[in-house]
Amino acid sequence: TVRSVYRSGAGPALFDENEQGAVTALELALATTATPHTSISVTTPMTDEEVKAKCENLDVHLKSRCAGLLEIHTGETQTWEHHRYFDPVKPTDKVNYLHRTIKDFLATEDVQEKLLSDCTSEFNPHTYVIHSFVSRLYRSVFITHLGTWYPASNEAVWAMIARAMKHAKRADLSGDRSYIAALDLLEHAGKRAWNFGQDPWKGQHQLPVFFKNTSLAWVKCDKTVMWIRNFVGETIIHNLFAYINSKVRESNILLLDQEAMPLFCYAFQQNPSSVFDPPSPEMVALLLQRGADPDQRWLGKSMWQKLFSTTWKYTKDFVEAEILPSRVPALGKVVSQEKRQVLSILAQILKLYLEYEADTVGTPASDFRRPAGAECFHNFDEASIRRIISRIYVKYLPSSSPELLHALQMKMARDQRSDAKNGAKREYEREDSYGPRKRFHGAKYS
Repeated sequence: TVRSVYRSGAGPALFDENEQGAVTALELALATTATPHTSISVTTPMTDEEVKAKCENLDVHLKSRCAGLLEIHTGETQTWEHHRYFDPVKPTDKVNYLHRTIKDFLATEDVQEKLLSDCTSEFNPHTYVIHSFVSRLYRSVFITHLGTWYPASNEAVWAMIARAMKHAKRADLSGDRSYIAALDLLEHAGKRAWNFGQDPWKGQHQLPVFFKNTSLAWVKCDKTVMWIRNFVGETIIHNLFAYINSKVRESNILLLDQEAMPLFCYAFQQNPSSVFDPPSPEMVALLLQRGADPDQRWLGKSMWQKLFSTTWKYTKDFVEAEILPSRVPALGKVVSQEKRQVLSILAQILKLYLEYEADTVGTPASDFRRPAGAECFHNFDEASIRRIISRIYVKYLPSSSPELLHALQMKMARDQRSDAKNGAKREYEREDSYGPRKRFHGAKYS
C-alpha cells in the first residue's frame, strides 16, 4: 500500500531522487498493489482508461493519506502535448516530497524508529517498484520516465529493464535480498516481451546498449543465452552484488563460456555521456572469487589489457602534462583529489588481478591440458604493469606503489613455481632501461 511505502525505512530513499530518476505516478500506482503473483497473473494489455484510472486514484490516495507531504508533481513535456487525455495526472508525473525538509524530518532517528515499527522486516519499496515493471512488461505498458509512449519494441523493453535496475541497486544497498526474486521475474518478463526476430546488433533494429557478446551472428547464436548474458551484464554494470553472486553460483557457464564476452567486460563498460565511472573492486573481487579469469580473451584482448587500456585512457591527460607541460595547467591542478580516488580504485583492481591464484594462472582456457614441457602461449605483460606503476602510481599515488610491486613479484614467483611443477615454460616480457624489451622464459633472459 501507499502507507507501507511511505512508512518503510527505504521510503525516503524511494522519493529522494533527481527529477529524472524520481518514481513516477504509474510506477508507484502499480507498486502499491504488486506482489510476485499479481505482477505476472494478468497478461492482457493495459488500456489507456486503466492507466488513467490508476494514476488518478493514486493522486486521491496521496492527498487523503499523506496530508500533502507526499504529492504528484505535475509537469509539461513536449512529448505529452498529444496526450491530453491523461490530464490532470500523467503517468510520467513524478511523485516526491512537498519540500526537502520533509525528507530530512522522516530520516531522523526517532521518526525512523516509529516508521519501521509499523513495517514488516522484509518489506522494501524498491522491490515492489521492480514488480511494477514486471507487470508493465506483461501488460505492454511502454512509457519511459521521460514521457515517451513507446510501441512494443526491444528498445522500450530494455529501457524499462535498465530503469528497474536502478531500484534494484537501492534494494541491494539496503541489504534487502527479496529483489533477487523480483529480478528473476523481470528477466522472464523481458524475454517474453522481446522480439527475437529482430537483430539488435546491426541494421535498423540495432540497439547499442544491447552488447554483442558472442563472435557469432545473431541468426546463428543461441539468442536466449545471449539475452540472459546481457541481462546479467546489466546487473554487473549496476553493481548488484547479491544478484550476481546467486547467478554465478547457479551457472558456471556464465563465467567460463569461452565463446561469449567475459562478464569482466561489463564491469568496465562506460556511459559515453557521463563522467568516468571506474569498475567496482568489490564486483571484480566477487567475479574472481567465483571463477572469472583475467587471462580470458575477448576480441583478441585479455582482461589484463582491458584494465591497462582503461588506466592509460583515464590518466592520459595528466601523464601527457608531464611530457608536454606547456599545453596544460600545472600538475597539482590537473591531478585532483577526485582523480586520485579513481586511481586508488584502479590500483585496487590491479592488485586483485595480481593476487589472482589458480593452477592455470596466466594461461588461456584452451591451453588447460597442454602436455608437460609444452610452451605456454600467453604473454604475461610484466613491462606494462611496471610502466603503469612507475609512471602513474609512483608519481601520483605513491602510497599504493609498494603494495603493487610486491603483488607483482609474488605473482611472478607463483607463476614460476607453477610452471616448474607442470613442466611448462611461460613467456614474460620485461622492459630494459637501456634498450627495447627483452623476452625471457622463467627467470632467464633469452
